[in-house]
Amino acid sequence: YANLFFLGVIILQQIPGVSPTGQFTTAVPLLLVLLATAVKEIIEDWRRHNADSIENGRMIDVFRVGIFQSIPWTKVVVGDIVKVCRGQFFPADLILLSSSEPQGVCYIETSNLDGETNLKIRQSYDQTANMEKRSDLNLLRGKVKCEGPNTQLYEFSGNITIQHYRPEPLSANQVLLRGAQLRNTDWIYGLVVYTGHDTKLMRNS
Repeated sequence: YANLFFLGVIILQQIPGVSPTGQFTTAVPLLLVLLATAVKEIIEDWRRHNADSIENGRMIDVFRVGIFQSIPWTKVVVGDIVKVCRGQFFPADLILLSSSEPQGVCYIETSNLDGETNLKIRQSYDQTANMEKRSDLNLLRGKVKCEGPNTQLYEFSGNITIQHYRPEPLSANQVLLRGAQLRNTDWIYGLVVYTGHDTKLMRNS
């Protein structure tokens, strides 16, 4: 609104006899401020673009056609099963299927999401917690029903049905969000539910 005010003053100054000051007394400073703001926005957009390019160029192991393939984050799609190792960031919003720890437990850091550096615990369901081999993933059959993309970092609603088992409810306790980091856990298998701009991280940015 401040810029609109000065723009109005500039217009009045262009009318002969209305203003005692010169026609460009306010115009030049305002134009300089607008130019500086525009340059600042261009630089910030360029930095964001570079950061996005670096992040999207990261590689992740995805289970396809019976084997793990290393592909860029941008190629990950809903329904993929990914393997994330200690220290890596999650490339999408995932449902935890199993981990290297007993009972499918894993530890994550969410400082990129909420600023908290204390580790949080996530745990998979018993039906998938023991999947450790590629043969286990090959035999996996099931489906997931869940809510649409939204901004709620600490809430998740849905259910998972593994073949030969009854449906089980899903909550935030089974979800690994893009931008979080795997800590103190050698690896996890996760099922992709949201990618790209549908992830909760991107919805909140």
